[in-house]
Amino acid sequence: MSSRIPTVHQLAKNQTIIYADYGTFFQSYSAIIAYRSFDEKTVVLHHAYWDMYSQTTNKYLLKFLNHASIKEVRAKVHDGTYQVVANLQHEERDW
Repeated sequence: MSSRIPTVHQLAKNQTIIYADYGTFFQSYSAIIAYRSFDEKTVVLHHAYWDMYSQTTNKYLLKFLNHASIKEVRAKVHDGTYQVVANLQHEERDW
């Protein structure tokens, strides 16, 4: 599989979407908060940051996931649709 340099899209200051070969990442400051596969069948969230870590991170996470409220995200985590992992670095995918 060929690997290309990821491209980035700045949502706002310190709020970034990273487009990799296998999906997209949402990054807030230097922390990777979420990953979504291109087909949107896989969503993985970083355990330390996804659940109302900050108002700004939450605002852009909801935009990235196309949800209106954190309650919708919590429901997807609760029913197993979304995974929560301890380490969410695009260089170290084990999920």
